[in-house]
Amino acid sequence: MNITRHVLIGSGLMLMAGQAFAQTGLNFESEDGQYSMQVQGRLQVDGALFDEDVSDFDNDVEFRRARLTFKGTVHSDWTYAAQLEFSGDAVEKKDLYIGHKPSGIMIGQFLQPSSLSRLISSKYLTLMERSSVVESLATGRRSGLGWKRASDDWTVFAAIYDSETDGGNEEPGYGVRATWAPINADSQVFHLGATLVSEGAKDEDTESSRFRSRIEANLGNHLIDTGTLSDVDRVNKVGIEAAWVNGPLSLQSEYMMANVSRDAGLGDVDLDGYYLMGSYFLTSESRPYKKGVFSRITPRSEGGAWELAARYSHTNLSDGVIEGGESDVITLGVNYHPHKHVRFMANYVMADTERAGISDNPSVFQIRAHIDF
Repeated sequence: MNITRHVLIGSGLMLMAGQAFAQTGLNFESEDGQYSMQVQGRLQVDGALFDEDVSDFDNDVEFRRARLTFKGTVHSDWTYAAQLEFSGDAVEKKDLYIGHKPSGIMIGQFLQPSSLSRLISSKYLTLMERSSVVESLATGRRSGLGWKRASDDWTVFAAIYDSETDGGNEEPGYGVRATWAPINADSQVFHLGATLVSEGAKDEDTESSRFRSRIEANLGNHLIDTGTLSDVDRVNKVGIEAAWVNGPLSLQSEYMMANVSRDAGLGDVDLDGYYLMGSYFLTSESRPYKKGVFSRITPRSEGGAWELAARYSHTNLSDGVIEGGESDVITLGVNYHPHKHVRFMANYVMADTERAGISDNPSVFQIRAHIDF
């Protein structure tokens, strides 16, 4: 064994890592480029101050997300990702998969074909939380087999996965999302997309599912909630999405619907909702778009980027005897990006909810400090 040669290679790897860290993060790469590893992280600290109506809320500060991600390539064609979230005394796996770049196949746990908002990283969300309809109806991370194909203007993402969040469901879920951007130029984007999903009950042991949503504040309570829906056979979901970017102006909207098919003579349950969102950069930035999602904002000047945003969400979790409730939520936001990896956010959320004849109309002012690498 040539010890000197191995020491030199190791020193070269560390040098490349140090140079990369100064620019984009912590990266390791072999001399021939066949093997690589990137270490990424994010930390989001939130605070919330509530104006209560009927339900009790706690003003509080929390670590919304504290994540560490390892990702890279093996022998050029194979990719991997392992993302861990630290919450309290527990460590939870988020993404954990192996991919094959030439075929577009991936296996493991990852975000399934779902809505535009759900597939945009939390690092790049325009408002602090996703819309209430996305929280209640969109499918998140599951373990399964996926396949992706994409060009500059279109994407196709299909998967078969375990319907249960914690695994073990014998009823597989199936999902496909397709997008098309007939306009896709610098600072000019028109995006269209659709998602079809069919999955089993969230809890196979009890053949039950549950749908609920907060008031677009993670420190808030679930004010609309179907409760446990028993004897669930399948849950079929449809989603349509559109987005338009014209320089500093951005508009985004989605409609989602879920049909819960039930056995034992119980009637089906139909749930749905939509949101409309707009944002505007006072400092002339534009939302970057790539392969069916939006990504990181890079300030145009050393003074940083300022963004104003607003969203209206409507979610209906009631149908017949199921009184999950309805909510109308307006969120107003201001974002300051002093650097592309640092962001400060302030949201004011006004909710109008009704469930089982009880109206509850709280509001909340919340802030976030965000850093990632």
